[in-house]
Amino acid sequence: KERIRVIPNGVDLKLFDSIKQPEKEKRTIVYIGRIIPHKHVEDLVNAINIIKENRGDVRLKIIGGGQEVDKLVHLVGQLRLERNVRFFGSIDYQDLIREMKKSEVLVLPSTREGFGMVLVEAFACNVPCIAYRSDGVVDVIDDGKNGYLVEQRDIGKLAEKIRYLLDNKDVARKFARAGRIKTEKY
Repeated sequence: KERIRVIPNGVDLKLFDSIKQPEKEKRTIVYIGRIIPHKHVEDLVNAINIIKENRGDVRLKIIGGGQEVDKLVHLVGQLRLERNVRFFGSIDYQDLIREMKKSEVLVLPSTREGFGMVLVEAFACNVPCIAYRSDGVVDVIDDGKNGYLVEQRDIGKLAEKIRYLLDNKDVARKFARAGRIKTEKY
């Protein structure tokens, strides 16, 4: 057991650093990934609805496609979040990096991840992360140091942690720096 060493996936930091840092979009969260059942993007939409009660200026960008898109669009309509949630579909990788860099927080509400590559990519962009506590995610996020881990399907806690990072820029910057340092070690 002591001779086993996990070598995580890395990212091309030169590519990420070559893409000019756009201006941050205030109070903007991003989700990047497939929109399929175990990703639970609906939990993130419901968390945005909770946050919107006190902060109507919160924004969510959903980047990716999948079998649950229509259900998610319907949920956004039901909750009257059309002004708060924007769907991008699948976009070019460099555009994806730009959108990530513009965001204040990346959220991954998945209950099943092998590794959580998008978290490493967010850290390469100096963006802090919040994710459900799941297998591969715990190898990337050090809870309270470079992001937050939330118990699976706890939408209230998810909303609380998102709101906290949006309202506490110093903590968000500290997490982003720690995430970037961790990514550089990969």
